[in-house]
This record gives sequence, C-alpha cells and structure tokens, in this order.
Amino acid sequence: MYDFISCQVEDREALLREVLSGDDFSVKKYTHPLTGKVSTTYSKLKHNMLLKVMKKTAVIENSIHSYFNSITIGEAYNSNDFSFFNLKHALKSLAADLGIPLVDMKPHSLEFGFNLKLSTDIAHVIRNQILLYKLKSPQYNFDVSGKIGYKNFKLQQYEIKVYNKTLESKEIDTNIIRIEIKYLRRSALNKLGIYSLDDLQSREVLDNVMMDFLRKFDQLTIIDSFDGSTSKSITKSDRVKLIKYTNDSFWNKMRESKQSTYQYHNKEFKKLITLLNLDKVKNHIQRMICEKFETLSINQKFKNNLNYANVVL
Repeated sequence: MYDFISCQVEDREALLREVLSGDDFSVKKYTHPLTGKVSTTYSKLKHNMLLKVMKKTAVIENSIHSYFNSITIGEAYNSNDFSFFNLKHALKSLAADLGIPLVDMKPHSLEFGFNLKLSTDIAHVIRNQILLYKLKSPQYNFDVSGKIGYKNFKLQQYEIKVYNKTLESKEIDTNIIRIEIKYLRRSALNKLGIYSLDDLQSREVLDNVMMDFLRKFDQLTIIDSFDGSTSKSITKSDRVKLIKYTNDSFWNKMRESKQSTYQYHNKEFKKLITLLNLDKVKNHIQRMICEKFETLSINQKFKNNLNYANVVL
C-alpha cells in the first residue's frame, strides 16, 4: 500500500545531528554560477532512507516499505506485500531510529498502490489494455523489447503509475503489475487528512486514501482486446467506434468542442464497453485491488461505493 514518502523534518538540527553521527555521511557543495554563494548539503542513508540536510531545510525520503524489509529481514526491496500493521511498525522504528517524533515529519510526496499477481502477460496488459486516464494518453510510455511496460499519467497534484514489477520480484514465475498513485503536493495530502507521518497510522486516513485511489482507478480506460481473433462478434461499426474512442487525439478534439458533445461521446464509450463486455480485465483488477486492501488492512472490510464484478480473466 504505502510506499515512497518524502517529508520535511521540522527540527532541522535534530536531523543534522543524526546525519553527522558516525563517519558514513557525505557532503556536497554547490556554487551558484551568478552569485558565487556556496550551499552545502549533508546526506546519509539510514537503512534505505535518505536523510538530507540543507541550509534551511531537512528532508527524509524513500520507500517506507523497503525500510520495513530492511529492518526486519535485512533486504531493502518492495515487491512483496506491505500491510497496515507492517506500516505502523516501520513508522515507529523510523521515529526511534532518528529520535524525531512522527508529528514533526511533514510529507509533501507520498505513494500508495498495490502489487497484483496476474496470470496474463503484464507487458501486454500495460501496452494494449491500459490506455488512457481521464481520456488522456500517458505522459511517459516506456517499453523495452516488449518485456517491460511502464505508463505514467501525470497531473499537477498527482500522477498515476502503472508498471511491470515482475523483475523486482523474488518469486519465481510470477507476473506482478504495480498500480499506484503518487501525490505530488502537500495540499493533496492534506485533503485526505495527512499532515504528518503520524497520520498514516490512522485507519480513517487509510480509508480516505483508498477511496481516493478507487475514484482515480475508475477513471483509467482499461479495455479488453477487441481484435478479430478474440472478438469476432463485434460489428464493423462498433469496431470503428472503439478504435476512435481509444485514440487520445479524438478526445483532444472533443475537448475543443461543446461540453455536451464531449459528454455524449464519453457516455457512448462507456456504454459500448459494457455492451460488448470489454470490461472484464478492469473489473478483475479492481476486484483484486479491493481484496488485497481488505487483506493488508487487517482483514477489515472496506466499505466503498464503487462496484466491482466478481469475474476472472
């Protein structure tokens, strides 16, 4: 669930003392090309967590999931599951390690997502079935020889990342897809009730974040394959519509038209997906997300208002 965090530490001097303790810290100096002023950054790794102290600010960042694995099994990785209970343990250990209260650590960036095991080819799902977010194409679409899929839909307040996490997994013959939200602004976190790392221990906040995740997931265009070999029952006219509706250039043009026209085609697209039963993959992934959440949040049922179908691929 929770993963990467980046937060400002209010007590700069306390973090500086921690960084300078021992001889495993580094010092970097930067000279401004115009003013000639020299700025110094002191940094250090605490397990995998990067501690940085500048002239006026102090920052802690990296994967709290990997930190938990580092302190418990001695390996800093994040491809396994990370429960709400594990998170609380990690946060308390981090506060004790640094000698700084969690309420003094103010996050301005945070990742929340799920590692899901699929029986199908992850690269295919990412490349050919997860297409748009809010009917816009990804800002970054990376693929190496068709084996590693990565899509990033970036907005001002947050970004949606979907990628193949299989290569990071320690399990053999396992296909893992990672779907996550990365919040990029403190204001976005504040709306969810997150003001300090201490708030991440709240079950109410966890439910707020999960609800926000599902709302954003619902706006992903994830559509089953509709080529001739797998969907022979689709008519030629419907196929033409699908090709049009899955092309972001069409939606870019629609945004320049009347709002009513845009909304009409949006509704038609959704109706077409449902009518042709092309939402099995999305429903399956959504069901897996909700089931994984219920397991990782200590088996407490999550009450959400987004329906997900009990289907299999």
